[in-house]
Amino acid sequence: MKKEETPGGKPHGRTGTLKGVGNELDALGIRTPPTLPRPLPPMPAEPAPPPPPPDQEPPAPTSDLSPGMIVAGKFALVKLVAEGGLAQVFEAEDTLVGRRVAIKVLLPEHARDADTVRRFRREAHATALVDHPNVVTIYEVGRRSDGSLYIVQELLQGPTLHAYRQTWGRLSEEEALRIITPISGALATAHAHGVVHRDVKSGNVVLSKTAFSDLVPKLIDFGVARLQSPRDKTKTAVRTLLGTAHYMSPEQALGESWVDGRTDVWAVGVVLYELLTGTYPFDGTNEHAILAKVVEAPVPRIEERAPGIRPALAALVHRALERDADRRPEMRALHEEFSMLSALRGADAAPGPSAVERRRIPEPKAEIIDLPPPGRRLALELGDPDSSADDDAEELGEGDYEEIEDLMSLDTNDAYLLENASPSRTPSGDWIRGTSQVSSEFARPGATANDLLRRFTDASLRALSLNALEDAVSHAETALALQPEPAEAAQLHQVQAIARLWLGSHARAEASAYAALRLMPPGSTGWYAAFGHVALARSRLGELDALPEMIGALSVAPGGRFASGHVIAVARLSIAMIRGGMLHEARQLVRSMRDRMDAGAQGEPVVYAWLDCAFAERAAFVGDPSRELSRRVSALERFTAAGDVRNACQERASLGAVFLALGELEEAERVLGESLRVALPMKLHLAHVVETHLALAALRGGDADRALIVASAALDGLAGTADRRADAFGHIVMSQIQAKRGERESAFEAADHAVAAAERFPDLYAHALATRAALQLAENRTVDALDDASRAVELMSENGGAGSGESLVRLTHAIALRDAGDHAGAERSALTARDRVLALGQRLMSQDHRKSFFERVPENAQILVLSRSFGAS
Repeated sequence: MKKEETPGGKPHGRTGTLKGVGNELDALGIRTPPTLPRPLPPMPAEPAPPPPPPDQEPPAPTSDLSPGMIVAGKFALVKLVAEGGLAQVFEAEDTLVGRRVAIKVLLPEHARDADTVRRFRREAHATALVDHPNVVTIYEVGRRSDGSLYIVQELLQGPTLHAYRQTWGRLSEEEALRIITPISGALATAHAHGVVHRDVKSGNVVLSKTAFSDLVPKLIDFGVARLQSPRDKTKTAVRTLLGTAHYMSPEQALGESWVDGRTDVWAVGVVLYELLTGTYPFDGTNEHAILAKVVEAPVPRIEERAPGIRPALAALVHRALERDADRRPEMRALHEEFSMLSALRGADAAPGPSAVERRRIPEPKAEIIDLPPPGRRLALELGDPDSSADDDAEELGEGDYEEIEDLMSLDTNDAYLLENASPSRTPSGDWIRGTSQVSSEFARPGATANDLLRRFTDASLRALSLNALEDAVSHAETALALQPEPAEAAQLHQVQAIARLWLGSHARAEASAYAALRLMPPGSTGWYAAFGHVALARSRLGELDALPEMIGALSVAPGGRFASGHVIAVARLSIAMIRGGMLHEARQLVRSMRDRMDAGAQGEPVVYAWLDCAFAERAAFVGDPSRELSRRVSALERFTAAGDVRNACQERASLGAVFLALGELEEAERVLGESLRVALPMKLHLAHVVETHLALAALRGGDADRALIVASAALDGLAGTADRRADAFGHIVMSQIQAKRGERESAFEAADHAVAAAERFPDLYAHALATRAALQLAENRTVDALDDASRAVELMSENGGAGSGESLVRLTHAIALRDAGDHAGAERSALTARDRVLALGQRLMSQDHRKSFFERVPENAQILVLSRSFGAS
């Protein structure tokens, strides 16, 4: 996490190099060209390099995607797992359903290459046609706004069969059959649907680990699959090398036009031969040598390389490896014979030493220079890409695929940045790729500062829509340096405000939002959005004194009705006010507009999502987990339905905190973990707040050591962000962890820090004072403990709540009174605390929630025990 930027009217000096926003999308698995520029350097030390000569080798493919970015409005990229010249594969989180997936994305430079696109689509279509438990599952196919296609599929965790074999050597018959039998069944199903794989090999079989630690073989990569129509199941014009040399059938090697399912039979025979012997039937120092042997040499007898193999299995392998395709069995028959052989040995599930799954085994390096013998014309020599038209005679129509735009919802109600932009100001996918390209824009004849302004403005909007937050800030900063008109400058300041809020740079976020506010017409949609962001930033910084003055600006609705942007701004301001202890004023503000929303606002889920957030914030402040629970669930559902990934992540984190307040530790850790899996790759400041709650969950679960590690990481991330509210809560939790570990001095230091940081937040201030009071009670410092506990009770009474710290406030006050000798006061305080706990518990609809609330929230359980010590039932 970067240190907090110093607020000011002008942007900081630029640092770093220009970089595409796409670098944030690596989690999809495809490195696409940098799409959005970073700021220009102040003064280049040297002139920009000239454009490369026409004959120079083009640069390696690049991507606009990197971890943390969002694809199709819901897939948060986690990490890059593979990449090649055509596509990248990312691990990603599907934020709508909460599961990990793999996303294969075609590089943008290939989006207009008809042959590449056709193959990519064919892979998706062929895989989706084969519904089989041993074929990787396709969840979704879509098209990004730059035209590149993507495939969302099942995320497979485990080694490839090739890596497994390289690690463990030749397999036993039982092991080999447990793997090859289901794979042959998958291929038989594919053939029944008119799909020929054409690239079956051990590297295209993944031994996927299940939740029960079993390894299930899965067939992947239908990238060169042949889709045969019912009218024509034989003809294919293969004029280029399709497949992998070691596994290619003689007809593939010769480029025959009748390649069909029997080619897959040959490849299955090769895979089984490889598993049983640890070698390929045919090998050589290069593809020419291998293919020459495939075409002419006899298949080495498997019995010579795998002594002791059952004759029936050996015969079956050699039937699959018949050079004459007519003499090979059909895949269905091959599968049935494998099944019979497996049954005879009583084969079980596939093996899977866990060590293999934890490391990636490199593929063997290919050798070069070994010319094939003369006399045979191999497909390798026939490079004729133009003759492949018949190969895709069954062209897939555009309607076969769902086209999904990458333009995710921005921070809700900030979509106006794109909706209200002129056509020339909307993201175009026209990427600025690097410093030299930007510099050349100045020198290019006809290029103007306005051209650059347009491109950097587009880049900032695009970056924000893709969750490339740091790039959004830097691109907007560069555009602002080009002196845009006031309306466009306001838009750029707003981009920076939104991005900086999510990055945790709250002081700079407030400055940016305020700059936008001054430039926008009062009462416009953008003005209301900027207003709300000023309020949210101040609520994190603890700058709450000015909030009452802001009420007047929002309490009057143009035309007597509140539009969507106005309602959301009111909700955001009310959240800030509640955090400042202004419950009455916040309630009056919300009530003033709730019944006067216009028709448009009443029909928008995000409007009600923000109102849910406001009501949930009030319930959290007064310590009512029952009401907060229902509001958080509602807000989460509405943000999710609206495609607002960031705010849905925020509400999921808040929901996890509610479960923690209920004592539902396992559910809290699950929900918080789901939020963290999205927040971390997206680089959201929220991740550190989630880590703080996870640390508290670990502490309450009895693992103080793990709690310390997690809390320390959270505080390191919060350091320098000026988020006083998160910092205060983080130190409250750290103090409790260190107290549990017996580190009293450190615990007091953390408590003192929390008291100082929380002073502007009444609920947290009371909580921090009670935390320090508990430490003082443990050291018999009764007078000091009573002072802090009494002040905490006063704050709670004056402001109407102490949030999740209410029970601790009441508990420490009662114990301090008892230890000070005021038994009557202690009894009154204990019984009041007991009645409050019981009343809150009775509001919970679930019996399990009530039980956890009474027994697994430590302060609640201690209050009930303490009240019984005074003779209360």
